[in-house]
Amino acid sequence: MKHLVQSLAGTRVARVADSFCDLQEARHRADYDHFALFSKEVALAHVEVAEKAIETLAAASDRERDALFALIAVSTRLF
Repeated sequence: MKHLVQSLAGTRVARVADSFCDLQEARHRADYDHFALFSKEVALAHVEVAEKAIETLAAASDRERDALFALIAVSTRLF
């Protein structure tokens, strides 16, 4: 797993990974924190982050995408 993380360091896909984590955290807050409030501006900002991440991922190399998806799959199973 260390090799996967190192292969993503400094790549465009690393920003996608950060966005994925941030958006997932926001979704969990929205789903489970009954006191969480999200303004329209915050919601639109999350949408913009997601759209940029999708564009970046689409432009990434196969190697970068494969490394990211492998890391997500391994992390999901380990944590």
